[in-house]
Amino acid sequence: MSPLVWDLAHIANQEEQWLLRAVAGQEAIRPEIDSLYDAFEHPRSERPGLPLLAPDEARRYAADIRARALDVLQEAAFHGTRLTEAGFAFGMIAQHEQQHDETMLVTHQLRAGPQALTAPDPAPAPLFAGPAEALIPGGPFTMGTSSEPGPWTTNGPS
Repeated sequence: MSPLVWDLAHIANQEEQWLLRAVAGQEAIRPEIDSLYDAFEHPRSERPGLPLLAPDEARRYAADIRARALDVLQEAAFHGTRLTEAGFAFGMIAQHEQQHDETMLVTHQLRAGPQALTAPDPAPAPLFAGPAEALIPGGPFTMGTSSEPGPWTTNGPS
């Protein structure tokens, strides 16, 4: 598995490259790290030996990129190019992050030794005030998304 800090900075670097540079046309913030976080250039077995950003620096980089990407999202026109049509690039980046979130979780689950992560118990969910049951008439339906372009699109059975 990759060092967790590699995944963290890789997620931010992809967000910078696709959303800030390609979609918004902004100048590169950290072009010198692009090759470090290129998954095609560095297979997992090489990543522990790379001069990666330290955890605090990777967190600051990720927070800065996310704040800028949210600004881009506020102003984005979801038409005009293949990347912006229906928010394609934003969906692609969200899916990419979810994939790495799963990879990082597996890394934690596979590791040996004392617990590395702790978190407080979540607040209890509010009680549902709606009806206990709802009648859904039988008939054909679309499962998944069939009308929105994007990497998450499925054409489920009816």
